[in-house]
Amino acid sequence: LGGMMGQFVERRQLEVGAALFREVHHRVKNNLNTVASLLRMQMRRLDRISPTEALQASIDRIQAIALVHDALARTGEDALDLRALAADLGRLLDVAVDVTGPALHLPSEAAGALALVVGELIQNARDHAGAGARVAIRLEAGAEVRLTVSDNGPGWPAGFDAERDSGLGLTIVRTLVAEQLGGRAAFERGASGAVVALDFPVPEGARRD
Repeated sequence: LGGMMGQFVERRQLEVGAALFREVHHRVKNNLNTVASLLRMQMRRLDRISPTEALQASIDRIQAIALVHDALARTGEDALDLRALAADLGRLLDVAVDVTGPALHLPSEAAGALALVVGELIQNARDHAGAGARVAIRLEAGAEVRLTVSDNGPGWPAGFDAERDSGLGLTIVRTLVAEQLGGRAAFERGASGAVVALDFPVPEGARRD
């Protein structure tokens, strides 16, 4: 009986290990496809910015994806706290970020999409507000998730139309929010600076503490 139990436990461990390997492989493959898509989008706009700026922007995006992998490996969990992720992105991009709101843990795919979205908005603040850039992120989680990102830059120019006037960064924001999160992004003028309100359904597998 003891031998049979040992074989059963060993077989289960192998099955769990194989399932984990498949999940990691799937996650890495999806993220590499995302990186390839982002690089293609950047390549089509090389006439608008310098090669150095294009490379730095691509590096920042890849590091945002890597940050999600690192956090998942470090915590050993299958979901990430959105507040901690936003704060980590601020440190990565060297921008002061203040995050408020309830704890919401997102599954890896949603966390990866939001890492890119929030990273783009933090980069946008850094580009327009300079060294003194500050970003405030407010999280609300009800029937839907609302993530409001505000900065202390000059704000959107008069007559700004996100559909017409978006550069690559904001195009990435609108595309990921719509296609990967099933939500919408609204670009608003705040009392000081630019405001982006992201609304999307609570991802399957998300949990609240």
